Amino acid sequence: MVERNVVIVGAGAVGASLAAQLVDCDANRVFFAAGGERLARLQEAPLYVNGELLDVGVLPIDSAAVDVDLLILTVKAPQLAGALVEIERLVGEGTTILSLLNGIESEAEIAAVYGWKRTLYGFVVGIDATRSGRQVRALSRGRFVFGQEKNKVVSKRAAGVGKIFERAGVAYDIPADMMRQLWWKFMVNVGINPLSAILRAPYGVFQDCDEACALMEASMEEVLPLARAEGVKLDHDDVASWQMTLMGLDPTGKTSMLQDVEARRETEVDIFCGAVSRLGRKHGIATPLNDTMGQMIRAIEFGYR
Repeated sequence: MVERNVVIVGAGAVGASLAAQLVDCDANRVFFAAGGERLARLQEAPLYVNGELLDVGVLPIDSAAVDVDLLILTVKAPQLAGALVEIERLVGEGTTILSLLNGIESEAEIAAVYGWKRTLYGFVVGIDATRSGRQVRALSRGRFVFGQEKNKVVSKRAAGVGKIFERAGVAYDIPADMMRQLWWKFMVNVGINPLSAILRAPYGVFQDCDEACALMEASMEEVLPLARAEGVKLDHDDVASWQMTLMGLDPTGKTSMLQDVEARRETEVDIFCGAVSRLGRKHGIATPLNDTMGQMIRAIEFGYR
């Protein structure tokens, strides 16, 4: 049983896929929280995960009726600032906040408002969840990686999240060096997210097309010197290690940025290509491929108009 109340903010593909696993363990302690139009949609039109109704309670985000032990943020980066204001009523002294946002910057933004005492680093890898309307499809649920910056001694908060996930059958890992793992996921996202959106390419293209794979790896390679400049050890073996995970994904699955572009939504380009470009300028390291892809994604977004 999930013995603590879990609230998820962000009912996209990742949030819904995770909620489906948690609710199977204890439907009475797992909730979505939302406001405005998102709240109305969740209340009026439920979500389905792999064809099954997702029976999750929905809370108004500005008037929570439960004590929240674990607050999981799965919103997109452009919505984070607004979400941090909205969740104020959900956060208590004992609340742990787990960020599952992409990039390497969200945890610092969360901690700036709610403190590092409550905040855990986190991400999910190996998930191929996609959402179309009220339907979410996830053949691979992925592995959730979380913890504090260093976890040679696991904190009580991280251990508590681990117990919740373990009881719900959610695959997870608390690595000794969380920052290295966070940067590895950042490198992977930089490699495949913008490029997939530009090429309109699902995972199968990167599994089978040598040219697409070469471009993906070239983009990832631009992250390596930036990581070293920031004190994080990544190397070419880390680029190669992504292939095993990539080959296990649904070939028809799509990255979050490709889904955003197809839906004509604002993308997370600023936390991928934009972050690479900013770090490149900071350290005097050239990042031409990411500079170019960033411009291309922004041009695509301009075309929405």
